[in-house]
Amino acid sequence: MLVKEPVSRPSIKNNGSAKSEELIHASGKYCVIHPWPGGYKSYMKEWDIENWAQLILLIHKDFHKIIITGAPTDVEKTEHLMTTIKSNKQVNNVISVAGVTVLSETIDLIAHARVIFSVNTGITHIAAAFDVNQICLHGPTNAKRWGPYSSKSIGVVPSSGKYGYLNFGFEYNLAQGNCMENISVDAVYKAYIELRVV
Repeated sequence: MLVKEPVSRPSIKNNGSAKSEELIHASGKYCVIHPWPGGYKSYMKEWDIENWAQLILLIHKDFHKIIITGAPTDVEKTEHLMTTIKSNKQVNNVISVAGVTVLSETIDLIAHARVIFSVNTGITHIAAAFDVNQICLHGPTNAKRWGPYSSKSIGVVPSSGKYGYLNFGFEYNLAQGNCMENISVDAVYKAYIELRVV
């Protein structure tokens, strides 16, 4: 039997810092993009950097700032993403805090964001605990089983191919290519428009 309604909504304590509060205040209307999953074979849940850059080009005018978050291990990939974004002279409101903020500060940024864009990783569940609008990209992970538990979350899955095969977390042998390639920028943008957060 599936439980459709939670007995109580998940919650989390928000303990930001002066640094995160200053960033929140200075950023005005902002969104958070968390492009990097963690854990075993996390590369299988990554969406291409070019896709993130194209999405940012579509949404950047809706926000004063777009904040990219990530762990210290994500800094090199984030620098590559920032270089790709900066090559488009139209976009000048994106900042990276990958490897700069600690988890409690990242949580503070998430709690106050207009919307979160992320692949399915722990950050999406933190956003769900704060009931923040979010777009969650699912590839190998089963969206129904592992998706964020929030009515303000829209999951985007690949348009074709084998996906959603990770139910218990060990079924990587079922992969048939990179299913994340089958999530289009257009599909993510349409989900964003559906949320109507701006």
